[in-house]
Order: sequence, then structure tokens, then C-alpha cells
Amino acid sequence: MFTEAERLRAIELYFKYGRKLAPVVRELGYPSKRNLRRWIRLWEASDGATKAIRRKPRYSDMQKQAAVEHYLNHDCCLAFTSRTLGYPCCDVLARWVNERHPDRRLIFTSTNNQNAPFEPEVKRQAVMELCTRHVPAREIARNIGISRTVLYKWKDEIIGDEAYQSMRKHEKPSLTEERDALREEVNRLNQEIRRQQMELDILKKAEEIIKKDPGISVSTKDTDR
Repeated sequence: MFTEAERLRAIELYFKYGRKLAPVVRELGYPSKRNLRRWIRLWEASDGATKAIRRKPRYSDMQKQAAVEHYLNHDCCLAFTSRTLGYPCCDVLARWVNERHPDRRLIFTSTNNQNAPFEPEVKRQAVMELCTRHVPAREIARNIGISRTVLYKWKDEIIGDEAYQSMRKHEKPSLTEERDALREEVNRLNQEIRRQQMELDILKKAEEIIKKDPGISVSTKDTDR
């Protein structure tokens, strides 16, 4: 016989695990799948369903506020906040901003409505992301909710292709370029080491000759010649 608390615990886990029976039985060690199904049917048929085992919200109010503040304190860039904090997606963050700051409401659209207007600030931030990117342009566009074509159109409108190409040239060199540069430096250092080793060998040889015949000098050698 199971207590009411034990039954409710099993039902809570059932909803927590996406309405799957096996994980509940495995974690609690009770009841059988058959009994758990029966408990759930009885619970749903009673007023328990109206009292609800409510799923906890995915994000707490504190997390929402932290995300909005990060967005406002970092140039109002949705993608940057989403990437830095690891949550939420850009459209959810835009909704949080709209809820808390209706006076600076974002006109934010999804890929289903790319012709809707975007705030100029959203476009500027998108172009900035494009110019300083280390990820594919397609990923930046997807985070904003537009196509890659629209993103490049904004780029042409705001800074033009010439400025864009110039900014991209000044970006951090690729790993391949860094590797090649390091190889060149290693080769140069090896050559320098070999040169210095040759000079050292010559000096040692000269020292041996002088020790054998102290009367020998550079000037006497030149005279003999």
C-alpha cells in the first residue's frame, strides 16, 4: 500500500520525464507501470488535475531579468546576449525586453515574416556581428530570425561591400596562417643556430692551432702567404 505522498511523487516524476513510465519506476523502485498508469488515470479523473502538477517555468524571473540587463548593458545585441549567457534564443529575449521595457519595444520578426520592419539598432548589431564573426553568416542570420541574403543586404545598406572587405582583412589570422608563420620563424631560428654553431667551430679550431704554436698569428700567416 502506497501513501498519497508517494503516489503524487510518482505522478510528478511522470510529467517531469515527459510522460514516460520507465524512468519513474527506475528512479523510485515503485510502482509497476500498470499501477502507475492507473494512478495517473485516477488523478486526472479527480480534481487533482485542476489543482495541477504544474511544470516549473524554464527560466526564473531572476534569469529573465539578468538576460534583459545584459542585453541593455551590452549595446542591445540580442545575439551577443544569447551567446554569452547561453540562453534564451533571440526571439524569446526580444519578448522579455518588450515585456519589461515597452517604451523601447523591439520590432523583432521570425523567418516566417522577414519583410516586417526591423529597428535600425537590430540591423546595425547584425552587421557588426557579420563583420567580426568567427561563425558562418548563416548562423548569425538564423539567430536573428532572417535569411543569409537579408543579412548581406543590410550589410550593403549600412557599410557597403568595400568597407566590409576591409574590416574582414583586419580580422584575426586563421589557424593555418598562424601555423605557417610559426614554421617560418622556426626555420629562421634554426638557420641562425647553424650559423652561430659554425662560427663557434671556427673559433675553437683557431684556438687549437694557437695552442700548438703560440708564435702563429693572423699577421704571420698573411706574411707567409
